[in-house]
Amino acid sequence: MKTPDPTRGILERHREKFGRQLVLRKLYHSWYERMSTFFPDVGTILEVGCGPGSLKAWAPRIRSSDVLRLPWLDLVCNAQALPFLPGSVAAIVGVDVLHHVPRPARFLHDAEVILRPGGRVVLTEPHISLASLPAYGLLHSERIRRDIDLFDDTLPNHFASPMDGNLALSWLLFVRHRRKFRARFPNLRLVRYETLGTLVYPLSGGYDQLRLVPDCFVPALERLERWLAPVSRWLAFRSIIVLEKRGSFG
Repeated sequence: MKTPDPTRGILERHREKFGRQLVLRKLYHSWYERMSTFFPDVGTILEVGCGPGSLKAWAPRIRSSDVLRLPWLDLVCNAQALPFLPGSVAAIVGVDVLHHVPRPARFLHDAEVILRPGGRVVLTEPHISLASLPAYGLLHSERIRRDIDLFDDTLPNHFASPMDGNLALSWLLFVRHRRKFRARFPNLRLVRYETLGTLVYPLSGGYDQLRLVPDCFVPALERLERWLAPVSRWLAFRSIIVLEKRGSFG
């Protein structure tokens, strides 16, 4: 008998929870709306690491991919070896994927190659702040590692499964080591690193933790989040990241 794939089971549970929990669905849809303001009007938009597939369901024009073979995918491919011709992709998007990539330098190199001039990488990822660091450390199954060279594309795969990750990865690449990123990938311009998710996200429990907020409290919490926006970099749990390949299209 074939052993069931535990990662696929986790993703199917995530799909079920996303469809069932209104707070989680509204939260992610608000992020997708923000991300979409950076999507191109024409051209191929490739989603890497689509996981439970909620972004593709929200924006059907996206071509969804993952390293696992899943029924809701358009294609199977590895974010560290993207099978597209140089300059053929208008945008690469990802939701909670980059921090699962063992060798992020390979992904960024491939993005440089396959994006057309002016093409973008648009991601939403965990953010490390004064509030999120202890919460992630205590409650999240994924680790926070700050002791590895993320720019080494020969880095050994230190993740035990596709669901393993380093929650600090995007923050390290684009905040702490921003100068090093710019030097290593001069053709990818960091357009935006935007922090969000100060209250509703941690209280929602995300995909894996216990939900702590009922639907009726969400509007008030959203208003409070907007009031806290000036200090969100110290309180936020999430980020939206936009990279743009230098040059102009057309």
